[in-house]
Amino acid sequence: QRLTQTYLTLSLQDIATAIGLPSSKDAERRILRMINAREIHATISQKDGMVSFMEDPEQYNTTSTLGLIDDQIHKMMTLHNKVALFDEQVSTSRTYISKVMMKERHGRFGGVDDFEMSIEH
Repeated sequence: QRLTQTYLTLSLQDIATAIGLPSSKDAERRILRMINAREIHATISQKDGMVSFMEDPEQYNTTSTLGLIDDQIHKMMTLHNKVALFDEQVSTSRTYISKVMMKERHGRFGGVDDFEMSIEH
């Protein structure tokens, strides 16, 4: 994707060389996968082996696009709330607090660690 920010048209061979692929065919396959995944917007000329990169044609102003964005925002907010709840549960857990205090008291490598205890028993 960084190449699309600098160049408008590149040869498949130049792309292969720039990203360390063995051949222009490998570059073509990679570019086609990226086009199909909508990661980039480009066309490949079979005649001369050139790739023309284009700006994203999506204007992000249709109701369906706005609906998708809204859905993603709601999913992220739900995920945020779950993580915040989990964080609160962990940080107020007596077991967690005890373990943290024990580690602080003995230092990270001071005292008997779990590995040594498991060997003795």
